[in-house]
Amino acid sequence: MKSAPRYSGHTILVVDDEKSVFDVLSRIFAEDGYATIWAENGRRALALAATAKPDLIFLDLRLPDGSGLDVMGELKMVCKDAPIIILTGFGSRDTARSAMEAGVFDYLTKPFKPKDLRTVVRNALEAGRVLMGSMEGDCDQFQHQL
Repeated sequence: MKSAPRYSGHTILVVDDEKSVFDVLSRIFAEDGYATIWAENGRRALALAATAKPDLIFLDLRLPDGSGLDVMGELKMVCKDAPIIILTGFGSRDTARSAMEAGVFDYLTKPFKPKDLRTVVRNALEAGRVLMGSMEGDCDQFQHQL
């Protein structure tokens, strides 16, 4: 018998222009009790982040409307308490360094192992929970500004 997921009830925003990536991630996350929402570009990601208030964000580096790193900066202004994880098929050491310096929680390259993905999600949600106590209301404040 499978035990109940430890973090059920959390919402994960997946920002990737490939629907197939979202489909794979959402299946993995659903097994662990997470809700997932999809944004195919940066503009949609910002709108969803303001309304859905995700607990965690997976962000591709290459988006149709710009760089994932640029979108990350804007997402951090929208929802400061949601850790951001870069998930890309075009990773490099320089890009990983830039992303980490910009404040991403982690940087994963495709293809990934579901076990590794689950570990990163668990760690990120734990870190986000600690941050939420000190930054509660950031998403609400941004939503009222819209």
